[in-house]
Amino acid sequence: MIDAIKLYLSDLGRPAKREEIIEGIIASGFRPGKEGATRGNIKKSITMYLEGRASSKNELKEIGDLIGLATWEDNRFQLTQ
Repeated sequence: MIDAIKLYLSDLGRPAKREEIIEGIIASGFRPGKEGATRGNIKKSITMYLEGRASSKNELKEIGDLIGLATWEDNRFQLTQ
């Protein structure tokens, strides 16, 4: 799941709110395993990666309500209209 999240953010080119990431991954048709991508399992995966409880630690970071790649500079996490 982390690969789908990272790919979505990389393609988007900017941090996004959790709900936007979930919608984007579902819209892309990503289907891990038998069940496919559900809102619940994407949301849980994002939380796990942010909290460092997943195997791919330090891949994402959250500033305010925006989530992005850990390698991105903090000033990139400014909400733009």
